[in-house]
Amino acid sequence: KPVTATAAETRALLAGAAEKKVTVCPVHQYAFQPGIAALRAAAAEWHEPLHCRFTICSAGGVGADDATLDAVVADILPHPLSVLCALWPDQDQHASRWTVHRTRPGELLVSGISGTMTVEMYISMSSRPTRSELDVFGRAGRARINFFHGYAVVERGRVSRHDKIMQPLRYAARSLLTAGGNLVRRAVRREPAYPGLRPLMQAFYSCAAGRAPPPIPPRDVLAVAEMRDRIAAAGGLTMP
Repeated sequence: KPVTATAAETRALLAGAAEKKVTVCPVHQYAFQPGIAALRAAAAEWHEPLHCRFTICSAGGVGADDATLDAVVADILPHPLSVLCALWPDQDQHASRWTVHRTRPGELLVSGISGTMTVEMYISMSSRPTRSELDVFGRAGRARINFFHGYAVVERGRVSRHDKIMQPLRYAARSLLTAGGNLVRRAVRREPAYPGLRPLMQAFYSCAAGRAPPPIPPRDVLAVAEMRDRIAAAGGLTMP
């Protein structure tokens, strides 16, 4: 990821793939993590999402010059964009509705509207500790996905004094149990890094064998490339 350097090249590649009847699949593994499946299951109870916030603080630019820092940000950007397309395929992801802020090299904040919800994406090469998370807020609950580890912690919404007092303790306990169980499962699967990559590869090989549709539809591949180009241009990012 990204599948090509520019959206124009992505469009040409997809056209050639369609002509040759082959499948193009970028490595957007975030959308294939167990945490995404847990969020989908919980979201059915929440009616519609109200706001989502991506927070990505990476160590990938340590010691790099300004141009490289921006290039790493541009390289990370497809991850949150692909998750938006995967979770809410019917939402309008038109990038022209978004505002882009760049305070310094390696720092990017994107905010705007996707369908009926507001969206934030903060990508930083300097903020610590490192993290890669998505918070989703709904009418009857909230979820946080940890993309480094691939799990989600889901909270149901209640309104009472007792729940307000107990919320941080209940959330901490649920986070500990979920993170611990997830770590055990990853150890059993011998998955030291990149959760979601194996399911994506399995889905791709099933498609190549003619047993399943493409794991990432071509429309989503192109949508991510187009949004990335527009956001990078609006923020003055150096493309990889």
